Amino acid sequence: MNEKDVVLAFWQAMESNDFYAVGEWLSDDFELYWPQSGELIQGRESFGALNSAYPAEGLWRFTINSLVHEREQVVTDVSVTDGTRQDRVIPK
Repeated sequence: MNEKDVVLAFWQAMESNDFYAVGEWLSDDFELYWPQSGELIQGRESFGALNSAYPAEGLWRFTINSLVHEREQVVTDVSVTDGTRQDRVIPK
């Protein structure tokens, strides 16, 4: 499985809305920083808890708008919606 396959598997897991299971695709020292609020989420368990408790109008859906894979780097541009709210995520 190459880097691109891992990232695609991550987004497929996110589509399941089982955010604790998504932890399988996160590193042991995973950190997520939200610059708009200044929050730092550390670890797989915290990621699962945060996303499972996050208020939503329905199941979250994830659409990969673009993916760039060069050497060991993968960057995705993803649209996220719960049917009401629309967001954009560009992790690398």
